[in-house]
Amino acid sequence: MKTLISTLLLTLLSCSASAQEDDNVYFCQGVAEAVSSIQYGRAYGLKDEANDAVKYIASLSAEAEYDLLPYIDAFIRSSSPLPSAWTEILFTHACVYSYVDDTEQVKRISRQLPFQCDVNEPDIDCFNGVLERILDNRVI
Repeated sequence: MKTLISTLLLTLLSCSASAQEDDNVYFCQGVAEAVSSIQYGRAYGLKDEANDAVKYIASLSAEAEYDLLPYIDAFIRSSSPLPSAWTEILFTHACVYSYVDDTEQVKRISRQLPFQCDVNEPDIDCFNGVLERILDNRVI
């Protein structure tokens, strides 16, 4: 998945280094929004065929000539029991820092968030605090 995201970014972006960094974050946020929508839709009974986010991922898959949905499914499973809004935050971070396919790391973070943050209210500061505490304890 790391290679895949890198390939997609190289294919889609051809700007200066600073602009590429911003574009990378925007790209990751866009994919994370789709991941969140897929998770939310499934949780509330929306079939994948009717979910625009699945169609978006399918179009990215076609562009990359690589099926992204299995990786997204694995990420959603690994981030369980987080609600979709938290999964979006986690996926954005994982995408930017290239650990989307590291299911063990995603699981570690996902397990810590409900104990340290109010999962009903997504909070980037709380998320960052959890990451700092995990890093301080050398869990990641």
